[in-house]
Amino acid sequence: MNDIDESTPSDTRADIARIEAELEQLAASREWCRKVAIGAQAAILGGGLGIGMIFGGAIATTGLSLMVVIILLIGGTVLYGSNGSTAHELDEKIAAAEKARADMIGQIDLRVVSGGPVTLH
Repeated sequence: MNDIDESTPSDTRADIARIEAELEQLAASREWCRKVAIGAQAAILGGGLGIGMIFGGAIATTGLSLMVVIILLIGGTVLYGSNGSTAHELDEKIAAAEKARADMIGQIDLRVVSGGPVTLH
């Protein structure tokens, strides 16, 4: 019995496929974070414009209008900050998965195929 854990090429390829599927999921999550960041920025912009319009007299100053613009400003800021840290964590996970995939690809004993027809593209 051998205590050395040597994975077969098919195991390595299966692991690479698993990591690539994980990378696709992480990329989709990262795209969602980008969309949420745009929404948060829009909320901040809307709140800022609302405050400007209230102080400029374009919107009547009521309790509801003040409450809405303040909610937009604070909520957008909190969402943008929280989303930013989530995006940073996803970027770290993507980098780690890409490194693991590159390491596994480096472990595969690839062979050079020669003698075939040369195709110029």
